[in-house]
Amino acid sequence: MHCARFVCYVSLFWSAFYGAFGCQSSAPAQPGVFATAGTAGMAPINAAGAAGGASNAGAPGLPDAGNAAGSAGTRADAGPDAAPLTDAAPPVEPGWTFVWSDEFKGPDVDTGIWTIVNTPGTSANKELQYYTDRKNQEPGANVFIQDDALVIEAREEAWNGYAYTSARLNTLKSTSQFTYGRMEARAKLPNVAGMWPAFWMLGSNSASVGWPVGGEIDIMEGKGRLPNWMSGALHRSLTRGANGDIVSVQSYQLATGNFHDDWHVFAVEWDGQQIRWYVDDALFQTVPRPTVMGLPWPFDQPFYFLLNLAVGGVFDTEVAPPAGMPAQRLYVDYVRVFRK
Repeated sequence: MHCARFVCYVSLFWSAFYGAFGCQSSAPAQPGVFATAGTAGMAPINAAGAAGGASNAGAPGLPDAGNAAGSAGTRADAGPDAAPLTDAAPPVEPGWTFVWSDEFKGPDVDTGIWTIVNTPGTSANKELQYYTDRKNQEPGANVFIQDDALVIEAREEAWNGYAYTSARLNTLKSTSQFTYGRMEARAKLPNVAGMWPAFWMLGSNSASVGWPVGGEIDIMEGKGRLPNWMSGALHRSLTRGANGDIVSVQSYQLATGNFHDDWHVFAVEWDGQQIRWYVDDALFQTVPRPTVMGLPWPFDQPFYFLLNLAVGGVFDTEVAPPAGMPAQRLYVDYVRVFRK
């Protein structure tokens, strides 16, 4: 996740969670992983950190892949937040090949793809929620499928000493880990102060090398009180908690509309030379591979996906939700991967 944090608190944030830098090795080929060039990844993901303590992290030009939104139309019996019909094969722009997706057709979250963690919110982030693993048809589920969309629901609810509950998912334990390509999600974000939705990726070697040495790609992070605003970020470091944690962070604002009332596609296009961030078809950030010898670039190895909805936290200067907050939702129509 992931976040536009200031350097002054990044170091504090992560130093509590991860170990020392590991040795480099080549990234092994594995199911679900592709590369458009030779990969020279760093050593192997923090099952503990990625599943529980790893970031809501974040704060953190070339041919346009276009907006791979789903086919037009909405179910006649669907509610106002229903995802458009996407039963047809995902559209593919010239030069790209469809690789993988979860279209969230349900009826339940596919736990063969997604691990739903059961953990407190990251304390160094000053998050206010507890991430539960209540799912699907279980009482009090914080994550489920509704109207062909994934729903992550944050609620004002006392749970294990926290005032709110929500959910975090990742693909760490599945084969849905990728090197290079276009990674995108179509989503609608909550619009209440204190909400912190995120769609992001972590290097699959983070367990052994620590954060942010393994790398982090924050594809989308939002602030509920700013419904037309989001940001994308990139993290890497020479050592855990060093000032180089944030490689780049850039925000994007819609000229009209917002990310709550309308579906939007959040994407990165990632190759061996650079990473580019898009909202729909708009390119808003490009980070090139360093040309200075010795600077780390951990983005030549498999990464895995994370989706979560945090409450409060340092990302938006600890803005808390209003008292009596009704349930808030992050909707995700799909997550898709394409490659050149």
